Amino acid sequence: FYCALFTLQVAPLPSEYDSNNVYFALSDVAFSCQYKNGKQCNQHINENFQFFKKLLYPRQLPYTSEEYKQLNVYDPIINVDGIIETDSELYDIMTLNESYTLNIINQTVKIYSQNHFGFSRALATLVQLADLYKPLEEDQKAYSIVNVSIKDEPAYKWRQILIDCSRHYQSLSSLEKQIDAMALTKLNVLHMHAVDAESFPVKFSNLPQSDLVKGAYHQSFYYSIKDLKSLQKYALMRGVILYLEFDLPGHVYSWRFADERIVANCPSKTNINNWAINPAYVVSYQYIRGVLQETLVDFFIDSGITPMVHLGGDEVVGACWEEDQEVNQYMIDNNLTTSELWQEFHNKVYQIIDEIMGDNNRYQVYWNDAMDNNNRFDEKSIVHYWEHTNKSAAIALNHKMIQSTHWYLDQMHPGDTNFYFFQDTWKDMYRIQILDGVPEDKHHLILGGGPCQWAEYIHEQSIGAHMYPRAIAVAEVLWTNPKNRQVTTQVEDRIEHLACKMYQAGLGVGPINPGKPCLGEISP
Repeated sequence: FYCALFTLQVAPLPSEYDSNNVYFALSDVAFSCQYKNGKQCNQHINENFQFFKKLLYPRQLPYTSEEYKQLNVYDPIINVDGIIETDSELYDIMTLNESYTLNIINQTVKIYSQNHFGFSRALATLVQLADLYKPLEEDQKAYSIVNVSIKDEPAYKWRQILIDCSRHYQSLSSLEKQIDAMALTKLNVLHMHAVDAESFPVKFSNLPQSDLVKGAYHQSFYYSIKDLKSLQKYALMRGVILYLEFDLPGHVYSWRFADERIVANCPSKTNINNWAINPAYVVSYQYIRGVLQETLVDFFIDSGITPMVHLGGDEVVGACWEEDQEVNQYMIDNNLTTSELWQEFHNKVYQIIDEIMGDNNRYQVYWNDAMDNNNRFDEKSIVHYWEHTNKSAAIALNHKMIQSTHWYLDQMHPGDTNFYFFQDTWKDMYRIQILDGVPEDKHHLILGGGPCQWAEYIHEQSIGAHMYPRAIAVAEVLWTNPKNRQVTTQVEDRIEHLACKMYQAGLGVGPINPGKPCLGEISP
């Protein structure tokens, strides 16, 4: 071992940590894991560990203990031992416990967590603790790990990232890479913006909703329910919950390729994002019921996850309804304004969900526009802020909330901006305080939030560098909620250190500063 001034280069920063400035050599670690009841951990936990283990050694594979001895280096770390409290794999985002402890004792990294989500968070920390062995820093097989004690848990339970799969199709392999990135940054919810006006790349199993895939860009550019369940399984292995968004009643132009009458006809609206569902056509609700049946039941069955769905509700253009002859006549006959028509539509969809789910728990998320229209919300509903940060209306009604405002990764200047260059806007994102304006006795209503990666101008070859490392800054806000939001050299170093780990994982992330190559980037 050797001693050196300790600076923890882990992002997001753990909530509690301590070190004696001692660095141990790191060998090729063996892994063991048990549940507290004595059973061996499930195979997916071992598979998850292997993903993280590769990132411990970005150059060559490390020396064995005997090889270290030849270099007068003794007692390297040789084991990672895990204890997980429960073997239950039932997960509810509202009660999910992601806490963990990590300690180094007798050449062993010891990890304790409540469940495999917390265990995955500990592994994300572990890979960042590994670095070169400074007394032998040019030696490609010599690694170190700092002797540290960590007790960690997230500040916010809901830490998501939105990926738009409609404007540009993202392959399953691309989405798996983004899930890997989320695991490394301790984000826990993948919000898959599955469809939009431009395309409908989801193929359902049953009619009539299976016809909606006619709105895909190409007959091979779609996700079947089987595909999505496979992606969900992959996400769970990494400690990530996957849920889908079907934006309603706006942003539905692509639905009309299944049945033109589903969508209100408003040709004066040249922006197809302004076309809305036809709520006067009873068949529209048959399609919606089918979508929700497969999304809330078939997709989540046997997953162990409390079902979740995002139902959009943003940028609804009432003038489209007024332009459509059938919808306009329906409003006249029922004495409805466009706002009231939206409320009626929202209530009918809500009733469909109630009929499908019965007494079973679920969560449905809506963009803040839906609440701003005074639509029905209850304890199962969550307001998703994107357009502004004035949460007073939701607070008055005791609605749960998440926030993406100022965290739009597609924008050159995402909202409250001090920095001009795109690469520097992570510093603005780091400053965002999602509790601003929220009374202390209402803090529990703020579940978290996360950044959004809209895909008008990105595809799967460019998405990594567009999202990261800027999203790391948001991940730290949501995991650590640091009191001091000054962007110090230490903050930059930690984010860049994690960005290097992500680069080594093949995730195509970008840098935040000019600088030397990542460890292992240059061959000896």
